[in-house]
Amino acid sequence: MDSPRIEAIVFDYGGVLSLFQDEQSWSAILDVLGVTSETARPVFWLHRHEYDRGDIDGVEFWSRVTSDLGVNVEPSRFAFLIGLDSMSWSRLNTALLAWALALPDAGRRIGICSNMPIELTEDLLEGRHWLTRFEHVVASCRIGVNKPDPVIFTRFIDLFDLPAERIAFIDDSQQNVDGARAVGIQSVVFRANRELARDLARLDSSLPEGPRA
Repeated sequence: MDSPRIEAIVFDYGGVLSLFQDEQSWSAILDVLGVTSETARPVFWLHRHEYDRGDIDGVEFWSRVTSDLGVNVEPSRFAFLIGLDSMSWSRLNTALLAWALALPDAGRRIGICSNMPIELTEDLLEGRHWLTRFEHVVASCRIGVNKPDPVIFTRFIDLFDLPAERIAFIDDSQQNVDGARAVGIQSVVFRANRELARDLARLDSSLPEGPRA
Protein backbone atom coordinates (compact mmCIF):
# COMPACT_ATOMS: atom_id res chain seq x y z
CA MET A 1 0.00 0.00 0.00
CA ASP A 2 1.26 3.47 -0.88
CA SER A 3 2.38 5.75 1.97
CA PRO A 4 -0.03 8.61 2.71
CA ARG A 5 0.76 11.94 1.10
CA ILE A 6 2.45 14.37 3.48
CA GLU A 7 0.33 17.51 3.63
CA ALA A 8 2.16 19.37 6.40
CA ILE A 9 5.71 19.39 7.74
CA VAL A 10 6.57 20.57 11.25
CA PHE A 11 10.15 21.61 12.03
CA ASP A 12 12.00 21.84 15.31
CA TYR A 13 13.89 25.14 15.67
CA GLY A 14 17.11 24.62 17.66
CA GLY A 15 19.36 22.10 15.94
CA VAL A 16 17.17 21.91 12.83
CA LEU A 17 16.07 25.28 11.40
CA SER A 18 18.86 26.85 13.42
CA LEU A 19 22.33 25.45 13.95
CA PHE A 20 23.15 24.03 17.34
CA GLN A 21 24.24 26.38 20.13
CA ASP A 22 27.37 28.18 18.92
CA GLU A 23 30.60 27.86 20.89
CA GLN A 24 31.42 31.57 20.87
CA SER A 25 28.25 32.50 22.75
CA TRP A 26 28.58 29.50 25.05
CA SER A 27 32.18 30.51 25.83
CA ALA A 28 30.98 34.02 26.69
CA ILE A 29 28.43 32.49 29.08
CA LEU A 30 31.20 30.43 30.71
CA ASP A 31 33.33 33.57 31.09
CA VAL A 32 30.55 35.21 33.08
CA LEU A 33 30.00 32.09 35.20
CA GLY A 34 33.71 31.46 35.68
CA VAL A 35 33.41 27.68 35.34
CA THR A 36 34.23 25.04 32.75
CA SER A 37 31.78 23.72 30.19
CA GLU A 38 31.88 20.30 31.86
CA THR A 39 30.75 21.88 35.12
CA ALA A 40 28.14 24.22 33.64
CA ARG A 41 26.28 22.03 31.14
CA PRO A 42 24.66 19.54 33.55
CA VAL A 43 23.35 22.39 35.72
CA PHE A 44 22.23 24.39 32.68
CA TRP A 45 20.13 21.50 31.39
CA LEU A 46 18.89 20.52 34.85
CA HIS A 47 16.77 23.68 34.98
CA ARG A 48 16.24 24.13 31.25
CA HIS A 49 13.09 22.01 31.06
CA GLU A 50 11.23 24.24 33.52
CA TYR A 51 12.54 27.31 31.70
CA ASP A 52 11.44 25.98 28.29
CA ARG A 53 8.05 25.03 29.69
CA GLY A 54 7.48 28.58 30.92
CA ASP A 55 7.40 27.63 34.60
CA ILE A 56 10.19 30.12 35.31
CA ASP A 57 11.59 33.14 33.50
CA GLY A 58 15.17 33.87 32.50
CA VAL A 59 16.05 35.69 35.70
CA GLU A 60 14.91 32.77 37.84
CA PHE A 61 16.65 30.30 35.50
CA TRP A 62 20.01 32.01 35.82
CA SER A 63 19.48 32.54 39.53
CA ARG A 64 19.08 28.78 39.94
CA VAL A 65 22.02 27.97 37.68
CA THR A 66 24.42 30.31 39.47
CA SER A 67 23.19 29.17 42.89
CA ASP A 68 23.70 25.50 42.04
CA LEU A 69 27.14 26.24 40.61
CA GLY A 70 28.05 28.18 43.75
CA VAL A 71 29.18 31.21 41.77
CA ASN A 72 28.49 34.85 42.57
CA VAL A 73 26.99 36.66 39.60
CA GLU A 74 25.24 39.96 40.15
CA PRO A 75 21.53 39.76 39.22
CA SER A 76 22.13 42.77 36.96
CA ARG A 77 24.18 40.42 34.76
CA PHE A 78 21.30 37.99 34.24
CA ALA A 79 19.91 40.04 31.34
CA PHE A 80 23.30 39.74 29.64
CA LEU A 81 23.26 35.96 30.12
CA ILE A 82 19.71 35.76 28.74
CA GLY A 83 20.86 37.67 25.66
CA LEU A 84 23.88 35.43 25.16
CA ASP A 85 21.67 32.35 25.38
CA SER A 86 19.33 33.74 22.73
CA MET A 87 22.25 34.70 20.50
CA SER A 88 23.71 31.21 20.76
CA TRP A 89 20.68 29.81 18.88
CA SER A 90 20.46 32.54 16.24
CA ARG A 91 22.53 31.02 13.43
CA LEU A 92 20.12 29.68 10.83
CA ASN A 93 20.38 26.53 8.76
CA THR A 94 19.85 28.65 5.66
CA ALA A 95 19.59 25.79 3.15
CA LEU A 96 16.93 23.96 5.15
CA LEU A 97 15.04 27.16 5.94
CA ALA A 98 14.97 28.10 2.25
CA TRP A 99 13.61 24.65 1.38
CA ALA A 100 10.96 24.91 4.11
CA LEU A 101 9.84 28.36 2.96
CA ALA A 102 9.35 27.06 -0.59
CA LEU A 103 7.02 24.26 0.53
CA PRO A 104 3.80 26.33 0.63
CA ASP A 105 4.32 27.15 -3.05
CA ALA A 106 4.40 23.39 -3.64
CA GLY A 107 1.10 22.92 -1.85
CA ARG A 108 2.49 21.79 1.51
CA ARG A 109 1.81 23.42 4.85
CA ILE A 110 4.55 24.17 7.38
CA GLY A 111 4.87 24.70 11.11
CA ILE A 112 7.42 25.03 13.90
CA CYS A 113 7.39 23.09 17.17
CA SER A 114 10.15 23.95 19.63
CA ASN A 115 11.03 23.65 23.28
CA MET A 116 11.83 27.30 23.83
CA PRO A 117 11.70 29.76 26.77
CA ILE A 118 9.83 33.03 26.53
CA GLU A 119 12.86 35.28 26.02
CA LEU A 120 14.20 33.12 23.21
CA THR A 121 10.76 33.00 21.62
CA GLU A 122 10.54 36.78 21.64
CA ASP A 123 14.14 37.39 20.56
CA LEU A 124 14.41 34.86 17.76
CA LEU A 125 10.95 34.19 16.41
CA GLU A 126 8.68 37.16 16.88
CA GLY A 127 9.19 39.76 14.17
CA ARG A 128 11.26 37.55 11.85
CA HIS A 129 9.99 38.21 8.34
CA TRP A 130 10.28 34.55 7.32
CA LEU A 131 8.15 33.41 10.24
CA THR A 132 4.96 34.55 8.56
CA ARG A 133 5.32 31.73 6.01
CA PHE A 134 4.84 29.18 8.79
CA GLU A 135 1.16 28.50 9.30
CA HIS A 136 1.53 27.43 12.92
CA VAL A 137 4.31 28.11 15.44
CA VAL A 138 4.12 26.40 18.82
CA ALA A 139 6.71 27.25 21.47
CA SER A 140 6.63 25.15 24.63
CA CYS A 141 6.65 28.21 26.88
CA ARG A 142 3.39 29.40 25.31
CA ILE A 143 1.42 26.25 26.14
CA GLY A 144 3.22 24.99 29.28
CA VAL A 145 4.20 21.67 27.70
CA ASN A 146 7.58 20.43 26.44
CA LYS A 147 8.31 17.85 23.79
CA PRO A 148 8.07 14.85 23.90
CA ASP A 149 4.76 15.19 25.76
CA PRO A 150 2.05 13.95 23.35
CA VAL A 151 -0.04 17.05 24.11
CA ILE A 152 2.30 19.25 22.08
CA PHE A 153 2.09 16.92 19.08
CA THR A 154 -1.67 16.44 19.17
CA ARG A 155 -1.86 20.24 19.14
CA PHE A 156 -0.53 20.15 15.58
CA ILE A 157 -3.02 17.49 14.52
CA ASP A 158 -5.76 19.84 15.72
CA LEU A 159 -4.19 23.00 14.27
CA PHE A 160 -3.69 21.53 10.81
CA ASP A 161 -6.94 19.56 11.02
CA LEU A 162 -5.26 16.65 9.28
CA PRO A 163 -4.91 12.94 10.01
CA ALA A 164 -1.70 12.39 11.97
CA GLU A 165 -0.19 10.24 9.20
CA ARG A 166 -0.37 13.18 6.80
CA ILE A 167 1.90 15.27 9.02
CA ALA A 168 5.69 14.91 9.13
CA PHE A 169 7.83 16.09 12.04
CA ILE A 170 11.58 16.78 11.95
CA ASP A 171 13.63 17.00 15.15
CA ASP A 172 17.25 16.38 16.13
CA SER A 173 16.17 14.45 19.27
CA GLN A 174 15.26 10.78 18.99
CA GLN A 175 13.14 11.15 22.12
CA ASN A 176 11.05 13.88 20.52
CA VAL A 177 10.71 11.94 17.28
CA ASP A 178 9.51 8.92 19.24
CA GLY A 179 6.96 11.13 21.01
CA ALA A 180 5.54 12.34 17.71
CA ARG A 181 5.44 8.84 16.28
CA ALA A 182 3.49 7.70 19.35
CA VAL A 183 0.54 9.86 18.27
CA GLY A 184 0.80 8.73 14.64
CA ILE A 185 2.81 11.59 13.12
CA GLN A 186 5.44 10.47 10.61
CA SER A 187 8.76 11.64 11.99
CA VAL A 188 12.46 11.65 11.18
CA VAL A 189 15.57 12.41 13.19
CA PHE A 190 17.53 15.29 11.72
CA ARG A 191 21.27 14.73 11.41
CA ALA A 192 22.27 16.63 8.26
CA ASN A 193 20.51 18.25 5.31
CA ARG A 194 21.51 15.62 2.77
CA GLU A 195 20.40 12.76 5.00
CA LEU A 196 17.11 14.53 5.70
CA ALA A 197 16.46 14.82 1.97
CA ARG A 198 16.75 11.03 1.64
CA ASP A 199 14.57 10.38 4.71
CA LEU A 200 11.81 12.67 3.46
CA ALA A 201 11.85 11.09 0.01
CA ARG A 202 11.23 7.72 1.67
CA LEU A 203 8.24 9.18 3.52
CA ASP A 204 6.70 10.76 0.43
CA SER A 205 8.40 10.66 -2.95
CA SER A 206 6.13 13.47 -4.20
CA LEU A 207 7.69 15.99 -1.81
CA PRO A 208 9.96 18.61 -3.42
CA GLU A 209 13.56 17.45 -3.40
CA GLY A 210 15.08 18.16 -0.01
CA PRO A 211 18.07 20.42 0.70
CA ARG A 212 21.40 19.12 -0.53
CA ALA A 213 23.78 21.68 0.96
